[in-house]
Amino acid sequence: WTESKQTSAILMGVCRLLFKHQKNTSLAARCDVE
Repeated sequence: WTESKQTSAILMGVCRLLFKHQKNTSLAARCDVE
């Protein structure tokens, strides 16, 4: 499913933006694992 892949990419982007905004290392680690 390309749609689910696209959603994963979007979620990853949002996660990284949140990390940059909050500077939360534990959140970044969780994003990289998933």
